[in-house]
Amino acid sequence: MTTDVLVIGSGPAGSSAALFLAGLGVDHLVITKYRWTADTPRAHITNQRTVEILRDQGVEADVVAEGTPSHLMGDTVFCTALAGDELGRVRTWGTHPARRADYTLASPSSHCDLPQNILEPILVGRAAERGSRIRFDTEYLHHVQDDDGVTVTARDRITGAELTIRARYVIGADGGRSAVARDAGLPFDGRGELAGSMNIVFDADLTALVEHRPSVLYWVLQPGADVGGIGMGVLRMVRPWTRWMAIWGYDLAGPPPELDDAAATAIVHDLIGDDSVPVTIRSTSVWTVNEQWATRYRSGRVFCAGDAVHRHPPSNGLGSNTSIQDSYNLCWKLAMVLRGTAGPGLLDSYDAERAPVGEQIVRRANRSVEEFGPIFAALGLEPGADPAAMRASMAARADDTPPGPRPARRCGRRWSTRTTSSTRTVSRWDSATRPARWCPTAPRSPHTTATPSSTTTRRPGRGRGCRTAGWAATGTASPPTTSQARAGSRCSPASRAEHGPRPRGPSRPSWGSSWPHT
Repeated sequence: MTTDVLVIGSGPAGSSAALFLAGLGVDHLVITKYRWTADTPRAHITNQRTVEILRDQGVEADVVAEGTPSHLMGDTVFCTALAGDELGRVRTWGTHPARRADYTLASPSSHCDLPQNILEPILVGRAAERGSRIRFDTEYLHHVQDDDGVTVTARDRITGAELTIRARYVIGADGGRSAVARDAGLPFDGRGELAGSMNIVFDADLTALVEHRPSVLYWVLQPGADVGGIGMGVLRMVRPWTRWMAIWGYDLAGPPPELDDAAATAIVHDLIGDDSVPVTIRSTSVWTVNEQWATRYRSGRVFCAGDAVHRHPPSNGLGSNTSIQDSYNLCWKLAMVLRGTAGPGLLDSYDAERAPVGEQIVRRANRSVEEFGPIFAALGLEPGADPAAMRASMAARADDTPPGPRPARRCGRRWSTRTTSSTRTVSRWDSATRPARWCPTAPRSPHTTATPSSTTTRRPGRGRGCRTAGWAATGTASPPTTSQARAGSRCSPASRAEHGPRPRGPSRPSWGSSWPHT
């Protein structure tokens, strides 16, 4: 059996390589030891650069149709359980209003959430339509290369027969335990097996708990979550809002856990926080957190891509995106060299361009896990802390905090008269609302405001003024003269300090006081 390019592995790197090579008209063969594509969700965040690549290949519409759109990816939520207390949210994936335009301007394509077990069949199917030959149940054994090509020995896992494949080039895309990278002698840096983690894929209708706060990731902080894994429990949305994946750690000092349905359901119920929710376990698996990258991606005519050369936790959703981008970078270069339109030296650029990216994303993914440390410390959930102390610390988050100052104590007040103090005088509070001096909390003023005397005042301009909240009531001090009012119409930093910090949250002003509008 002969071919120009042999691709070993059908994950994101291998299946996308098949798609790219087919589109470029390169004769190729894909082999994988598995009987079909991925059967669990695993990788899922598909970023804009990757969608642009798939757009170039004519499959963006398929991805958009099958993926969860960006507006449902929502905020990253931190909680004690899905049905428990919510501790906070972090706006991610471009959902923050201040960043949304940046994402829109950055690309004609939008990112989406597309689980690996849905993405791979799209890539493999489209590659096959364009002429890819794909052999499942075919396991790579070893290879030998010479000046003209590579001879690969593989085994048919159904018949047990060995077969020999002769290729001009080989792409090893056989995952985090890559036999191709091992046999090619690629050098690695970093550390392996830092922590143990387990995935539990399950079905449960959690619509009532999450539909009002959509997210891809719900991080669950509970005692015991610091053992192995990535420091927290996770409930990851696979399909809204009925298919999920729970992630929980285990101690690598012991054997991998043997999870039956009862044990898996118990973990899931702890993360949900409601044992009454019906749960159906679909699959369980274990994996290790790694921080490893190949310092070189090529050995002669053998190249490696994807998890074979960069191994890291799923933080930031970098895995499948980087894998697809590896293959995209390599395949057009192979096509040009095979056609004779470029010399073999072009292939050296694959190493130079992609190896630094691999190291960067491995470091970034692991650093993201470490950056949760200050959150754990602030919540009293540092590794090794006593579980009872953890629970007490979490319970203390619900305690009342000291009340803020009463309304109208944030700054000095001034009186407006019905006849002599105009709203122009009131609007001269501009210096009080400069960012370094003032943090307004009052609601936005309407375009016009009716005062109690039925006088219509125009809205003070551009967010720096105050609006009159009312006239002096019976029994209050008399309003000042016009000159006194004008003399006191500005609120200095000293005045703010004298009257104390702003109260927590907006509240109704007293008669005679003025509020800045925001």
